[in-house]
Amino acid sequence: KLVQGRTMIPFRPVFLALGFADEDIAWDSGTRTISAAKEDVTVSFTIDQKQVTVLRDGDAVTTPTDVAPYLDPETNRTYIPARYVAEALDCRVGWDRESRTVIIDDVNALLANNQETYHLMDQYQAWTQRFQNRNWETTGSFTVDQNKGALVLTADTFTMVNSGSGSELEGHVRVSGSGAAGLPSAMDITVRGDGSTGTYYFYSKTLAEQTAELGATNVWYQMDYGVEEGIPGDSVYTDLLEWVDADQTGTYEDLIRRKLEALPLDNAEMTCADLLALYNRLVGDSGFERREEGYVSSFTQGGRTYSLTLKGGENSVSGYAMRATYQNQEGAQVTVESSLSDEAMSLSFQQVNTYTGKSLSMEAKGTLTAGNRSAQTTPPDSAVIVSLDRLAELSK
Repeated sequence: KLVQGRTMIPFRPVFLALGFADEDIAWDSGTRTISAAKEDVTVSFTIDQKQVTVLRDGDAVTTPTDVAPYLDPETNRTYIPARYVAEALDCRVGWDRESRTVIIDDVNALLANNQETYHLMDQYQAWTQRFQNRNWETTGSFTVDQNKGALVLTADTFTMVNSGSGSELEGHVRVSGSGAAGLPSAMDITVRGDGSTGTYYFYSKTLAEQTAELGATNVWYQMDYGVEEGIPGDSVYTDLLEWVDADQTGTYEDLIRRKLEALPLDNAEMTCADLLALYNRLVGDSGFERREEGYVSSFTQGGRTYSLTLKGGENSVSGYAMRATYQNQEGAQVTVESSLSDEAMSLSFQQVNTYTGKSLSMEAKGTLTAGNRSAQTTPPDSAVIVSLDRLAELSK
């Protein structure tokens, strides 16, 4: 019930749901006080008094509230302010406006009762440490195909520097396709971008010199692949492939704890309990199947299909392979495949929109070595930035 703009919830059902025993919930008719006790904690509210008292390890703390508990005459239930229940028990509280649902999550209790183990992900996390605080250089080849041959860029060799989620690629490409009539057949390229934002920038000195009549010789073409919002909690799969922050230490369960504590509690369909179940299904040891290629976990939700393979033996991980298929917000079907080992990488990106007819395909592979410089992710300050679609206009 909403009272004075505050969410009120029934005392007994809520505390029973939070793990308190029915016999440990008491009502004192003389003082009109209701209380619940569990282990070393007792929480009590008094009707019509704007306060909550928490007795923990023998020490009592009384905290003022902005609304008083009351007895509902229709149900004879005691209603208390939801926010202060959560705070008294060190829980997190949220509100789903659409379904008018109060969400109370006890992360400590969830993890204390969690029976899943994460030995494989602990090994994966240990393997990723070799990439921390270091820049990496990849040498390889790639092909980019826009609209099924309309514009094809092929690089027999390229060099790419990676610094965290940032990357900078340089190479020489051959240009072909029906949409390349007004473009040079070969040109140098530089691509800079940040995978966390999905924004990349493309530059070619050869192309800039050819289009100098536009009045700008330092044109960088912007490509936005976007960051998928998807279903609530869907970013959990991306989290699996993140290189662990060098400042964060501990086990994979510690990483899960941080994710649970940071989850916005505004959707009753994705609470901390739901997110933990999702992690367990994806990366818990019981979710992996031992196959010839490694330990494989597959998962489908909301029309999206994922597969993660951790390569290596029983006691160590030496790389991963990932595949994801989904429909993006523009209605295009997307397939992403990537793999990474100690010395080699590969990436495949396919995006096809059957409604607009537009498509984009990227294939890349290469070898990794430690680098000595950081990637630049944005164009120079003097650059003129235009959409990549302008390339098609230049050929007309």
